[in-house]
Amino acid sequence: MIGNNKQNGQMSFLFQTLKDQLNPRHPLYQLSNSINWKLIEDDFSGYYIDFGRPVKPILLMVSLLILNQLDNLSDESVVSKWVENSDYQYCSGEAQFQWSMPCDLSDLVHSRNRIGRLVRELKRKLPENSAWFTDLNLYLKVMSRTQKSKNKVYSIHEPEVSCISKGKDHRKFEFGSKISFATTKTTSVIVSVVAFIGNPYDGNTLKDTLDFHKKITGKRATQATVDRG
Repeated sequence: MIGNNKQNGQMSFLFQTLKDQLNPRHPLYQLSNSINWKLIEDDFSGYYIDFGRPVKPILLMVSLLILNQLDNLSDESVVSKWVENSDYQYCSGEAQFQWSMPCDLSDLVHSRNRIGRLVRELKRKLPENSAWFTDLNLYLKVMSRTQKSKNKVYSIHEPEVSCISKGKDHRKFEFGSKISFATTKTTSVIVSVVAFIGNPYDGNTLKDTLDFHKKITGKRATQATVDRG
């Protein structure tokens, strides 16, 4: 049986709601307001029965799984942090700050299983050449990642972003795409720019940079001066 969401938008006589207290510019505040929770609840409601012990609200469980992925937390950590974090609670549909644990750890396991069934049904119903397969495969890649996974997705909106090791004490890593450019020796005019997918070794980027220079100028550079990356 589906549990009811306790958020009703009404302000307590003594306390303001979380919506009134929190910073509206906080990423989680904006994320919560941008998600169509009604659509999610309608999609998931078919995986609940109409009898038995009431379970936690769909909004709460889905938001906990989202927070789990966003902050790369274990189930134990995300539940514990939820009790201490008002932004977490607002993102989960709470109107007032709550002092008790939001759910049992087993509830998160059951929610993941429901998501798995929904994804399998979606894959089965999508046309073979549907453009949605790209987004679906991206979701599956994010959900299945582990600490030792290769080619991780660091940004859902820009999945081509890579983790680049800088080897510097103040900044060991950077996230983005590797760019190589070439300039003329005396005038510093940029004559070639190439963006690379992934994180190739710097020494392997020179050929592509010079090849692109030849493509746009019609001339092949005979000498090149490079740094060590």
